Amino acid sequence: MPARWTPLPEPVQLSEDSGTYYRDRNAAGYPKYPLEPAVRSILALEADNTDTTPRGRIDLFACGATLGNLLRFVRGTASSFRMLVEMVGSTVHLVRRERSPFETIPNVRGYGHSFPSAYTTWDPDVRGSSSHQRIISYRLGALGLLCSFEGDGFLAPDPHSNPTTARDGQTEEASTASGGADDVHFSGLAVSPRTPVPGNSDFLGADEPELKVSAAGELLSQDSIFELKTRSIKRQGEQDAFIELQLHRLWLRQVPNLVLGYHKCGLFTDIRVIDVRSQLREFEQREAPTLNKFVALLRKIVDAARDGLGNGSRIEITYTEGSKDLCIREQEPGLPKLLSQPTLERWEAWLGERVASGSTGEDSCSDLYGVSDDDSDGSYVELDDYRACDDDCGYCGLCR
Repeated sequence: MPARWTPLPEPVQLSEDSGTYYRDRNAAGYPKYPLEPAVRSILALEADNTDTTPRGRIDLFACGATLGNLLRFVRGTASSFRMLVEMVGSTVHLVRRERSPFETIPNVRGYGHSFPSAYTTWDPDVRGSSSHQRIISYRLGALGLLCSFEGDGFLAPDPHSNPTTARDGQTEEASTASGGADDVHFSGLAVSPRTPVPGNSDFLGADEPELKVSAAGELLSQDSIFELKTRSIKRQGEQDAFIELQLHRLWLRQVPNLVLGYHKCGLFTDIRVIDVRSQLREFEQREAPTLNKFVALLRKIVDAARDGLGNGSRIEITYTEGSKDLCIREQEPGLPKLLSQPTLERWEAWLGERVASGSTGEDSCSDLYGVSDDDSDGSYVELDDYRACDDDCGYCGLCR
């Protein structure tokens, strides 16, 4: 489970961020098989799942970073990126790939790490965790997706919360059971301790520490999850414009809450917990033409991967900033495999069971917009979805 939002009773002066921050925490932590922790955790949870309801095929497994790169490409705002494309059964996997698993973020400044350290707390069951990696499933353009991302924290009901940290219009408690979305969450992963050594190629060798998966924490509704951002107090008047810049990230991850902390030299005197569901609905309606193109791009990638990877070849997608095209090419030799062989076999069998169920998955996967499919007051507006759309209609969002 993610860290709990625990605001301080009084502001305290925080130290500026310092330390080493990896661009891809998962690759740095387990570079030999970067997807192994996520997949092993799903399989462990599913082993205890007694629900026999058919859930439909998973067409695409990707992280928020790879999906975000592709959406920014469609929007014309992408920086250079690279991702690996792998097939397991009929499911296409998009795997983030930096220049090195240990590539770090240079010149980190501000309070984006010290603020959550001070204002969130890990529950006893998961104390000592370094991050919360979360996976949700939804349907988009008739594609069944699994999307993984790092969750910054969750909001728990607090009758004594002060006005600066209370959610406007909050009427529901955060449930400890899975919400309307078909969520898979994992935490409490214990990898044998070992500090990544950048540039040490031996770290990718046979001496990779054993991955240990343990159960801890609780499953939390997606309604309670938040993303956290910090801003200088001088920028309080720019809040609407700043939120607008975050909407594509929140939309892909189906995160309905934004914690926005304003500070003066590390003293956070204005902290706002913002319910952004209405902005996300408006974003989806306003950006429908762009999102249609995004859906079509995902469909083309899935189709191309299924057509081109049947012979065992391995491919990657690259983009150079300023270019108008994506480049699809064979992977360079020596890159790590997607999963260890035993996990690969179990994962392929589980994905195959989803296909064999014969369901479209519409009853269990959350359709955009789908942060809360089971809202009790019926206040959510039904927006266009793309379940019945295809290339012929250009993913118009109007097919039923």
